[in-house]
Amino acid sequence: MPVEDTLAPWEHFLTEVDEGDGERSLCLTLLNTGFMRPENRAGLPWLLRVIVDYQPDDRGMPGVEARASIQELQDEIEGEIDRHGAVMVGTLTGGGRWGAFWYSPRRPKFDEDILIALRPHVAVREGLADRDPDWTLYTQVLLPDPAGLEALSNRKVREGLAEDGDDGRAPRPVDHVLDFRDQAGMDEVTAWASAQGYRVKAIGPLRLQVTVVQAVAGEAFDAACYGWRVRAEAVGGDYDGWGCPVTLSDQAP
Repeated sequence: MPVEDTLAPWEHFLTEVDEGDGERSLCLTLLNTGFMRPENRAGLPWLLRVIVDYQPDDRGMPGVEARASIQELQDEIEGEIDRHGAVMVGTLTGGGRWGAFWYSPRRPKFDEDILIALRPHVAVREGLADRDPDWTLYTQVLLPDPAGLEALSNRKVREGLAEDGDDGRAPRPVDHVLDFRDQAGMDEVTAWASAQGYRVKAIGPLRLQVTVVQAVAGEAFDAACYGWRVRAEAVGGDYDGWGCPVTLSDQAP
């Protein structure tokens, strides 16, 4: 299953953003996942962005008052931006700065229309409209790399397990499911997984289940899942995700 099909319409996560001159800041990203497929970006070549300064707390995030001001600003300008047929694709918050980003089918009269809504807010750093037909900001700044997307997908499953009391740090049998285009690809992955000592079982035509005893929390597990996706795709297959029983810390094998 393509990883984008496993994500919520909006996802949030922490990421490092290049501020220039070698400086990087930790930001909270809010991402509209509906535009991960390139075909959904057609006809929206104009990038609109609004950057706002705020007084950060000790983590670089906005406090209660700053969050309220940012929300008020967003509510004010969205009506103007929506009139131009623009869609919001994400925000970045961190280091005393909030940025919001839209893509539009045409260049709006930014100074005349949208900046009217911004003028009461003295903390607004800039409001800009630029052509970005390749969606460079979305794909290279907002969108995580493939391994990061896998981690987001895993987080959703882990949260569901945690609601039932699961301890993600506890090792347990985890079933990874892979689909294949042909028998040769399936045989290649079967041979590799068997050589690692994993339990392997065909659960349908060109469908494989590989069981590994492991914890499901942490970066090592996310990397392992991404490794299964890469291995499946290398032979024309697909990684369909993982599942496991709820495991309490005192139930670990």
